[in-house]
Amino acid sequence: MNGDIIGSSRVLVIDDDPTSIELVKRLLTRAGFESIESTSEPAIALSLLRQIKPHVVLLDLHMPQLDGFGVLDLLRDEAQRVGSSIIMLTGDVGQDVQVEALKRGASDFVTKPFAGSVLVARVAGAAEMRELQRRLRDHNDRLQDAVAARTQRLQAALDVLTRAEGELKRSLARSEAESHTRADVVARLAHELRTPLSAVCGFSEVMRGERFGPLAPRYLDYAGDIHAAALHALEVINSFLDLAKAQAGEEALSIARVDVAGVIEESVRLLSPQAEAGGVQLKVTIRPGLGEIETDRTKLLQIVLNLTSNAVKFTPSGGTVTVEAGPDGDDGAVIVVVRDTGIGIDAKDMDEVMRPFGQVSHAQDGRPKGTGLGLPLSRQYVDLLGGTMSIVSRPGEGTAVTVRLPSRPAAATSPVIAK
Repeated sequence: MNGDIIGSSRVLVIDDDPTSIELVKRLLTRAGFESIESTSEPAIALSLLRQIKPHVVLLDLHMPQLDGFGVLDLLRDEAQRVGSSIIMLTGDVGQDVQVEALKRGASDFVTKPFAGSVLVARVAGAAEMRELQRRLRDHNDRLQDAVAARTQRLQAALDVLTRAEGELKRSLARSEAESHTRADVVARLAHELRTPLSAVCGFSEVMRGERFGPLAPRYLDYAGDIHAAALHALEVINSFLDLAKAQAGEEALSIARVDVAGVIEESVRLLSPQAEAGGVQLKVTIRPGLGEIETDRTKLLQIVLNLTSNAVKFTPSGGTVTVEAGPDGDDGAVIVVVRDTGIGIDAKDMDEVMRPFGQVSHAQDGRPKGTGLGLPLSRQYVDLLGGTMSIVSRPGEGTAVTVRLPSRPAAATSPVIAK
């Protein structure tokens, strides 16, 4: 038997014979039991059971005021609740009596006169079983409490996440609504500005051509300045509208087999006069293995034109702009690099360059030399075509813009027209 369990177990003896009680106590004490309570009054047995919560109750069957069966009936439910085993002490060896005792809730019985070793063994076995049951019950209770506490904490965390998710959704909805509102207002404003600017361009062109008579040289110069400024403003507005459409996902993609090398060479031909006028050498390098991809030819042409034009604008006379294209990897993707020997840009200003709406740059004479919208517009088109774009720039050394396009857009966000 487990000595620790025996020493900590509690026993309640109910018997109307003080001599019998004293004998039982002596035997159990020798066996190591330290907590033994007793009573000769069956009427207070229930209150004692509730008070001391014994592991084992030794109950005499024959008592004058209330026999053992009556006391057994009185104690049975409470003994089951607190986890007590009831062992009957009886001098009746008849099987009927013993069976009746077991039916009414007794756990075991010991016949009188009993051997001390038998009594101790029965009590010790019952006490050990009840103590282990109590420990298991306490462990289960603690486990249930821990599970309940953790569940409560998890539920609290889930509630916080749910509220945060709801607030984030509402914030995104508000932001999207505000963004659409701003885009609509600016788009309408741009449309309204385009009409008078077109008129200014037309009238200034007439004045430059002196169609209705000669102008004084100073006024002729003014007409040229007006025409150049109006054309630049109109270019800015048109680029802005293109960018707004691309950002809103309203640009339709026309997917077809495209000869990338052909697009590169066409872009360079279109920009050659601009490069020659600025004293910039424009080169093309096509690496072996460059073939066709499925993409939108117009968008690809616009990307190369924007990036190359931007490089030419910011490269001083005597500099070089190189457009290089070739295969990239085994998945059919292509890479296009536009590299210049221009002014470059500091890393801290890179974010400003990549802002969605860019900025107007000026030459040394104060006239605008670029809208600043070509770069973000190219980036939007690259995104639409499922590609990536990166920029490396160093002040005084130049800039390299690298575009990588897949063999076919994986998941276009705009409508796709396959050819």
